[in-house]
Amino acid sequence: MSRGHLLRVRQLIDTYAGKGVRFFAPDVAFDDAEKYLPPLLKKRGKPHADFLASLEYLRNIIEAVTPELYAVFESEARQRLRGRDESDWPILATALGLACAAWTEDADFLSTGVAV
Repeated sequence: MSRGHLLRVRQLIDTYAGKGVRFFAPDVAFDDAEKYLPPLLKKRGKPHADFLASLEYLRNIIEAVTPELYAVFESEARQRLRGRDESDWPILATALGLACAAWTEDADFLSTGVAV
């Protein structure tokens, strides 16, 4: 992902959050970001401090959803993702639980019955 793309995403988040739009993500999405992104950034020569600042920014805007809300939709989410990356089920289950769209560029979410 290019720096320009990331800046555009941040502008979109800031614009819509400023208009009262709420953003949600399953709590495990933040855990995954903390686990998988640092080695990827190191491999690409990106500063770790930038990552920590970006993650903190996202944690302040995006509301973490606990398993109590999304776990009841696990089976349905896995079924809709069957044959794709089923490990993404918490994201789809969160969208199902909140009856909202999923903001993603991941093609695995196309044709899952949730607006992308």
